Amino acid sequence: MSLQSLLNPQLIIPIKGKQVRIQEENNPVNTNLKEVIITNIPDSSFTFSADKKTKACSEKSCKLLPVRNNLLNNSEKNQINKCCDGIIIHNDNNGLHIIFGELKSSAGGYENQLMNSKLFVDYLIQLYNTFHLKDNSSPLQISSYQFIVFIYKRPTSQNKGIRPQRNRAPYEITTVNMGGKFQSELVKKCSCIKSTHNHIPWDELFAST
Repeated sequence: MSLQSLLNPQLIIPIKGKQVRIQEENNPVNTNLKEVIITNIPDSSFTFSADKKTKACSEKSCKLLPVRNNLLNNSEKNQINKCCDGIIIHNDNNGLHIIFGELKSSAGGYENQLMNSKLFVDYLIQLYNTFHLKDNSSPLQISSYQFIVFIYKRPTSQNKGIRPQRNRAPYEITTVNMGGKFQSELVKKCSCIKSTHNHIPWDELFAST
């Protein structure tokens, strides 16, 4: 039994050729930033979307509904059941290294998604350690994690003429305090000037800035 096996299989995002495509799930048509592609993902990793929609069918029709915890009140006012677009978990046998990624077409409005996702992964790890930890094995624990917000940055007259490297769009990464009640948490903001095909290496997301 693995940590991944505790998840709904419909939430898993496949890693192909050491890269994974994280997409905006809620409104992909009318959003400026539609996807980012994380490259050079290390072995022993898996990715899932905590904001993904799955198909629910009745006798008359089928519709896409968000996968949410139905034990909780899903009112938008509660802000307790929002999650981020992509979570990558890597186990290097010394602990778990995790990226919590959220795609935004404009700045702001990401704090609840990131923190809810971190709390969900904490719960997932507790479930594994409680029910599936083998005898004489060390419990799973988080060694490091990064909150990443991928933000669309409209090209200006200064950068419109930049020719990106092949398969890689220009981007800029800065680190700031999350703010508000989560002031002690740091978040990396990765600005992308393309709607799609933003290739960003795993190591650069974990590098110090």
